[in-house]
Amino acid sequence: MRRYAIALVSCGLTITAMVWAFFVDADDLGVLAIATVGMPVSILLLVRAVLAPPIGSRPGIGSFLLGATLVPVGVLVLGAAVTGALVALVDPLREAVVDLGSELTVDTDFVEVLFAGWAFFLLVELAIVAPLLEETLKPFGALLARPRSRTEALFFGAAAGAGFAAVENLLYATGWFWGGDWWVSIAVIRMSGSALHLLGTGLVVLAVFEVRRPKDERLISLPVAYGLALAIHAVWNGSIAISIVLFAGHDRLGLPDDSLGWGIALMVLLAAFGVVLVATLIAVARLVRHDKPLHQIASMESLSQPVAVAVWVLLTACLLVPVGIAVTVFPELIKL
Repeated sequence: MRRYAIALVSCGLTITAMVWAFFVDADDLGVLAIATVGMPVSILLLVRAVLAPPIGSRPGIGSFLLGATLVPVGVLVLGAAVTGALVALVDPLREAVVDLGSELTVDTDFVEVLFAGWAFFLLVELAIVAPLLEETLKPFGALLARPRSRTEALFFGAAAGAGFAAVENLLYATGWFWGGDWWVSIAVIRMSGSALHLLGTGLVVLAVFEVRRPKDERLISLPVAYGLALAIHAVWNGSIAISIVLFAGHDRLGLPDDSLGWGIALMVLLAAFGVVLVATLIAVARLVRHDKPLHQIASMESLSQPVAVAVWVLLTACLLVPVGIAVTVFPELIKL
C-alpha cells in the first residue's frame, strides 16, 4: 500500500505541475522539471510496487542514473554519424520510390510530400535511427547493475529506461523553454509516451537475463524482445513524424488545414497508445513476479486485486489529462 501511495503522490505532483504550467506560470524551471521528469518516475514507482518482492534500491538507482547519463551521451555521439550513413545508404531508395510513384497511377503528390528531402530525413531519424540507437544502448544501464532475478531484470531495465526518458523529456522541454511557454506542449507529448522507454528496455534486459535459462523455460527470447522494443518505438516516433509531414503538405494534398483538429487527433492517438504501453508494462511486471519456469505458470496472476486495479486505472487516466490540456491550449503546439 505504501509503495502504491508513493506512486500516486508522484503522479499527482506531475499532473499538478503540468496544469500549473498551463494555467498559472510556465516560466518556473522547477515546475518544468517536475512536469517532465515526474511521469517516468511515477510509472517506475508503480512497477516497483507491482513487483512486490524486495528489490535492491541501490542497483535500481544506479540503473536510473546510468540511463540518465551514459545512454544519452552515447545517443548524441553516435546519432549524427548513424543518421548520415543511413540516409546516404537509403537515399537512392527514396529517389526510386518517387520515380516509381510518378510512373504508377498513384497520388504522386502524396509520394513526393512523404519522400521529400527533409521529410525523408525526419522519418529516417525518428522512426529508424532513434529506435535503433536508444533500444541498443539503454539496456547497458541496467545490465551493469547485474540483475539476479527476473524481477530485478525487469525493474533495472525499467529504471534505466525511466532515467533516459526523464533526461530526454527534460532536454526537449528545456530547449523550448527559452522560446516562451512552448515547452509545455512538448511536455504534453512526452508525458503521453512515458512508458515507452520503460517497457522496451525492461523487455530487452529481461530477455538477456532469460538467456541463461533453458529455451522452454524462457518468458521471452532476445530477438523477440528487441524486435518489440524497436517496433513500439518506431510506431510512436513514426506517428509523430508522419503527422508533421502530412500537415506540412496539407495544401498540396488537399487535406484539412484545421491545426486544432490535427492536434486533437494526434494527442488522442498518442495518449491511447501510452495507456496501452502502461497496461502492457504492468502485465509483464505481474507475470515476472512469479519468477518460475514458464511451464509452471498456468496463467498470469489475476489483475483483480482492487488496489492494483484502482492505482493502474488512475495512473493511466492521468496520461489522458494532457489531451484535455492540449485541446484547451493547442495553438501553441502547432507552432512547433
